[in-house]
Amino acid sequence: MSVQHVRKWGREFKDGRTDVHDEQRSGRPSISDETIAKVEETMLKDRRVTARELCEMVPYVSKTCIDTILTDHLGYAKVCARRVPRMLTEDHKRQRMLTKGVRFHQDNARPHIARVTTDLINKFGLGTVTHPPYCPDIAPSDYHLFPELKKHLGETHFRTGEELKEEVLSYLRGAAGEFYDSGIRKMVHRMQK
Repeated sequence: MSVQHVRKWGREFKDGRTDVHDEQRSGRPSISDETIAKVEETMLKDRRVTARELCEMVPYVSKTCIDTILTDHLGYAKVCARRVPRMLTEDHKRQRMLTKGVRFHQDNARPHIARVTTDLINKFGLGTVTHPPYCPDIAPSDYHLFPELKKHLGETHFRTGEELKEEVLSYLRGAAGEFYDSGIRKMVHRMQK
């Protein structure tokens, strides 16, 4: 910002202006409801269309306005060369998961992403839930299961590995379905952070 602009704003605030936003101007707005509808209609015909191509299809609208319409007014983002709605509701996400069948979730540790492991998962016909790299706090076992198991075991000392194994299995089998369900439900909230 130039020195003249700073001085101008300083004078305006001294004179009593309190709002930093632009005042309403007369004239035609650069983005109207009709323009938004036309851009959306054109984009929905082919979601892979670029803003530059949309500018050619809707010639009276600039590329900058098209970008603003797509992102700010319509809430679309470009993902894998395709425009998709940016904001999915909880119902959309839940429905998407339910229609995909059984999902398998694990972190990106090397044994989990090894070809042998992925081939076995595919052999059983299980879909997978993608796990962001370096995010252990998203795995339900890390934030839900293991802390509760640790509380349960407390400072108990086991003489053999077999005793420990039996106690862990007993705890896992004895936990109610709601316990596991609540851990999975927390995952949705954690993935949105």
